[in-house]
Amino acid sequence: MITKDFDLDDVFLISEIIDKMGIEADIEKITKTIQTSKLENKKDAAGLGKEIAVGLGIDIVTKMIRNLYKAGKEAKQLISNMTGLPIEEVSKFGIKQLKDFFTELFEHEGAQDFLSQVGVSNEKK
Repeated sequence: MITKDFDLDDVFLISEIIDKMGIEADIEKITKTIQTSKLENKKDAAGLGKEIAVGLGIDIVTKMIRNLYKAGKEAKQLISNMTGLPIEEVSKFGIKQLKDFFTELFEHEGAQDFLSQVGVSNEKK
């Protein structure tokens, strides 16, 4: 679905969306559900890292979908920018398409880099 890498306009849109929605990942909740007692080697640690990343992604996507009304215009513009689809077509997305887009977005290398830089975390502002 995503057809291009992030550019500066996309970064600004994501920043605005995160701010308007008040999105913060609940890292503490996610890490409590993951068992670290079975860590024995680097492969186990790498697997744990992936599990945490997936958990964070799911947490953020869920919060985004639940609060999307707060930044609807910006979200449509971001989807249009990243997919190349006109906003009129994006406006007709169903919930599955929306969820698929944001899931893919947060698995995208550029989004992961951006989120790690802006510190989407469990810290309260």
